[in-house]
Amino acid sequence: MKGREGKIWGQLVHYGYKYLDFGTSKEAPWRAGANECTTISFSTDVTVEGKTLPAGKYGLFMAVQENDITLIFSKNSEAWGSFFYTPKEDVLRVNVKQLKNQPMVERLSFDFSEQTDSSAVVALLWEHWKIPFKITVNVKETVIASLRRELQGERIFLVCFR
Repeated sequence: MKGREGKIWGQLVHYGYKYLDFGTSKEAPWRAGANECTTISFSTDVTVEGKTLPAGKYGLFMAVQENDITLIFSKNSEAWGSFFYTPKEDVLRVNVKQLKNQPMVERLSFDFSEQTDSSAVVALLWEHWKIPFKITVNVKETVIASLRRELQGERIFLVCFR
């Protein structure tokens, strides 16, 4: 935060969508970090807050509002920030509620909590805010699909000796 406590949300991180005085995006969300695009990747299909997101690498953007956040998973994961953000590259958008009045976090970080065999809550932590979202994977479907891929085209021979 570098001494900017109380000036992060709605100031340093703009609310909603904004023209950033550079690039082609006239309505850019926050890039959920600094400098290069923040990315998140999944090796299998997942659900984010109950909505399906195919396996892949995504640019993670956030349209921050005072009382809720729109998480944006974009096909464009290589952009520098959100200066060239375009909604047509969005794969998924989900709305979440941020938690305010959290313990102070000086440096922006991501936390993985409430981990189970099939889910985790990912949260962006910064200043006094926590922006959590739940990611779930269907373990049974994922394992069966993986086995099918591994065994596809291969013949398995069972040899018995007596």
